[in-house]
Amino acid sequence: KIKNSLNEIQAEKLTINIIGLDEAISILPESINPKSEKITLNIKNRVNLDFDNIKISITSAFFDYESSIKLKALETKQIGIPLDKEKVKILNAGDYLLNTQIETKEKTVDIESIIKFLEQEDIEFTEINEGIIIRRQEISKNNLGNTKKTVKITAQRDLISYLFTSTNIKPTESKISGFKKQYTWEEELIPNEELKIIIKTNWFFPIIIIYIIILLIILIKK
Repeated sequence: KIKNSLNEIQAEKLTINIIGLDEAISILPESINPKSEKITLNIKNRVNLDFDNIKISITSAFFDYESSIKLKALETKQIGIPLDKEKVKILNAGDYLLNTQIETKEKTVDIESIIKFLEQEDIEFTEINEGIIIRRQEISKNNLGNTKKTVKITAQRDLISYLFTSTNIKPTESKISGFKKQYTWEEELIPNEELKIIIKTNWFFPIIIIYIIILLIILIKK
């Protein structure tokens, strides 16, 4: 109750909204993908009150981060945080929890947010051929994406060279087609997994055998 200028008593109602720290500040992470170098967090002050010193401690599957910031009334700040690329390489696409601990002079609260790790397919293919007498062929496919992916590697040899050919992994399928021996390897790769096939064709022993036969023929003719 208060008195006005005419000494009349007036009854007024005063409403006070009490908002918790977890409602006053929001943490909104932007989406990322396997090629992202950093994540952007939007930290928003939702009340008409300045925060001079906020300590934040953030944990997630992608990174850990600690810092102190200031937020003016109704201000939104963006911070960029580098991602741990070794962790990113082995994670599947999906939603991941982001836990932020916020500490002020008066209170400490935990705020949970969701990071969306977007789907992305990316298969890296490499092939290396080397050697003459011992021919070595290395074929690999590496899953650089963040989803499971079935990959296939194929190779072939003629009906003579396949007799002297070996592989580091047994083929999923092998068959003769015409005058060729065809090999197929098929495997489902999880993120950051690699299928590497090494094929060796060793012409050393056939050359030695041919040399001995020629030498014997020469000796017999003499």
